[in-house]
Amino acid sequence: MFACCVGDINQEPGEIVETKTLPVLQEKGTQSTEKEDASGSFTVLVPAKRHATLGLELDTSGAHGPTVAEVKKGAVDDFNQLNPLRTILPHDMVVQMGDAKGTKAILAKMAAPLHDVKLTLHRPRRMQVKLRKEAKSSLGIKLIIKEMCPGAVITEVKPTGLVGKWNAKNPSDAIGVSDRLLAVNGLTELKETLAEDLTNETELELTFLKY
Repeated sequence: MFACCVGDINQEPGEIVETKTLPVLQEKGTQSTEKEDASGSFTVLVPAKRHATLGLELDTSGAHGPTVAEVKKGAVDDFNQLNPLRTILPHDMVVQMGDAKGTKAILAKMAAPLHDVKLTLHRPRRMQVKLRKEAKSSLGIKLIIKEMCPGAVITEVKPTGLVGKWNAKNPSDAIGVSDRLLAVNGLTELKETLAEDLTNETELELTFLKY
């Protein structure tokens, strides 16, 4: 795990150029349907009595619940095969499992013997934001980067940075803690040196997953 601070220089940010909402990323092998593309919360009942595991690889960096990093062999994979219009996908956040809420309680529940599992998940919106950055201006966000998981989880947004200024003008789409920065200028392999890598960039196209 790496804690990465993306631009802490409190300079006046550049002009905000454009933002738009895109469909959630579809993973390879997953059917693309209008229902799967929709963001928001949904609840499913996963039959798990015959399985030793749910088969979920989880990212616990977010503050509001674990996020699905990968679906492996297990109860959820079988559920997905039988329910192509209601599949559980990477980037979905597990907000409740049975009566368990919060990352610690959910992980404890998953470690117990499995029966039929009621899961409430939240699917993020995929948003693309274009910014124009002046010399020494700052994105003003802090990130946690894990090599095993795509993108980086946002842990702080400073009001003086580019993203903070954009939030002030777009409160209904504000980027916040536990949202994920997925790509910068089309590059998805984000590194702990991201702040330095952006020093000479003036046009930024940022892809976020907003929860």
